Amino acid sequence: MIVEKSKLKSALSKLSVLVNRESTIDGNPTRILFESNDGKISLTSCDGSNLGVFSFNTSDTSKMEFVCDYKTLTAATVMRGDVQIECKDSILTISQGETKMKYPVKGKDSYPNESKSIDSENRLIINSTKLKKLLGKISYIRKDKDPRPFTTGINFKFDGQRLKMEA
Repeated sequence: MIVEKSKLKSALSKLSVLVNRESTIDGNPTRILFESNDGKISLTSCDGSNLGVFSFNTSDTSKMEFVCDYKTLTAATVMRGDVQIECKDSILTISQGETKMKYPVKGKDSYPNESKSIDSENRLIINSTKLKKLLGKISYIRKDKDPRPFTTGINFKFDGQRLKMEA
């Protein structure tokens, strides 16, 4: 599968707020769940209390799932162009031209996920542009120079007709 370097780099930079530079709670490096299916790549990271999922589109429609260290995927972003990613027999191969890097990976089932069912009656779908406008209205609450802007908590309240956001 060919992955655009710029899209991978952007997704990893958004997840970086959840990455503990030293280690996670259990003493292991921060792990990323990489999932690709039907032209969409999703990267998931968890710091023990916060979960981040960032997705981007790709022209490749193949399916791939693995768990690797955060640093493994950031190594792909230092290559000069788009990268070829292949996962076979628990080995991730990241290549670009003649350059190849190989890393051990684990299966998706090794990633700690909390499955939560969402009752379809309590589900809210909102246009991303409208959500961005709402977030802009409360963004003044956080400090301008906050190094981790995603740590500001927001309380969402939906009464069935109106969405109210408080920070």
